[in-house]
Amino acid sequence: MGADPGPRKGYAMVMRREGTVGAVQASERRLFRRYETALPARFVVEGEEAFDCVIRDLSLGGARLVPGRPELSGRTGRLCFEELWHPPGLPARVVAADEACVRLAFELDPLAEQALTFFLAAAVHE
Repeated sequence: MGADPGPRKGYAMVMRREGTVGAVQASERRLFRRYETALPARFVVEGEEAFDCVIRDLSLGGARLVPGRPELSGRTGRLCFEELWHPPGLPARVVAADEACVRLAFELDPLAEQALTFFLAAAVHE
């Protein structure tokens, strides 16, 4: 084992969100650690066309996308990004949407959960 070669080509850089490393504070009621990202993605809304977005926060529980799309509140769809090794994308429900961002809660089957877990494990550089 040698020195860390740094980020591998084709891997997205994901950073731990400040304040969530280590023990989770009592005020933080999230089940999964969130990671700040700048991943280009597409959210495919059921019954509509897909729209391009950027994933700003990502966890096993959900994601925060920009730009905002208030009309998507309550809708379902699939979040797709190139680095994810799961072509169908991640099934998700829009739990909140405003002019600033879209917040998703994932509804992952075992294969999608495995793909996201592997992605986060490979992409997070401490």
